[in-house]
Amino acid sequence: MNPQTLSPRRRSLMLGAAATGLAALTPPLTVLAQDASVIVIGGSIPMTGVFAFAGVGINDGMQDYVKIINDAGGIKGRRKVRYVPEDTAYKVDVSVAAFKKITSQN
Repeated sequence: MNPQTLSPRRRSLMLGAAATGLAALTPPLTVLAQDASVIVIGGSIPMTGVFAFAGVGINDGMQDYVKIINDAGGIKGRRKVRYVPEDTAYKVDVSVAAFKKITSQN
């Protein structure tokens, strides 16, 4: 399939399908137990590289979600949430290293 002959609509649909596939293949966010008062959510997300368009949105959404939860008093009114993102650039070795970093430090 020649990229120059694709219509803008078809190109958009293909990008959407690629983003959906990326979401299915991206490792899930990891919830880490730090202590009884803080819940840490770690994310290895592609914020640079070929899938940065999806990763940046995921990262922004997670930051907004954590802010909403904490502004409402946390979980059950007493447990705050902390979000720890790591950029993977959609590379497997970087993703594994990010996961190990998040789990060892938090």
